Amino acid sequence: NGQKKLEEMFSDVSLSKDLTREFNVNAEHNLNFGVTVCRHGSWPSKEYTPKAVPKALKVMTQKFEKFYKKEHADRVLQWRMDQGRATVLVKFKKQGIRLSVSSYQMAVLLVFNDTMTVSFQHILNITGLRSDANLQNHILSLERSNVLQRKAAKGKRSFRKIETTDMFRLNPRFTSKLKMITIPIWNIVRDDDEATRIDERVLQQRYRLADVA
Repeated sequence: NGQKKLEEMFSDVSLSKDLTREFNVNAEHNLNFGVTVCRHGSWPSKEYTPKAVPKALKVMTQKFEKFYKKEHADRVLQWRMDQGRATVLVKFKKQGIRLSVSSYQMAVLLVFNDTMTVSFQHILNITGLRSDANLQNHILSLERSNVLQRKAAKGKRSFRKIETTDMFRLNPRFTSKLKMITIPIWNIVRDDDEATRIDERVLQQRYRLADVA
């Protein structure tokens, strides 16, 4: 029931804090790494298709899995990249700014440690991520926030879709008076299933209006 699930959620949060504390004490790294281990079925969650963990995060996730398996060998961890957050220091031309971003956005921003300008296809190759509506929304949100700039290889760029040949770079003119900025996620791109559901709702609404008229 609902009361039991709520108790399990509080228990997960408490145990995760202890796990994270113990992991950070014993692991050799200089990151503030935090994990919330949620029991399947206890937390409200939308349907999720497992994706590859970005290459930049694999070292840490593999270390945590090894640590976790020592106590819970019979359990399987599934990394929810759509739920993670990170704080990264991005060095723009005029200043360094801390950005609070999603795990996807962090993986993309880390690509610019080694290159000035990069194609969307190259971003996919380096991070190991798969292009879908969710990932494109995270990247387009960086563009809409003026953190990234995008240029189409041919013609004008689409504001609702990223082509594999589109080129990205950090915005050299990006500045802020704030010490840290939270980048929101805009629902710009819709997957086919979501678009179909929305179109069906619009069609049903039109039928109702027609009946009323």
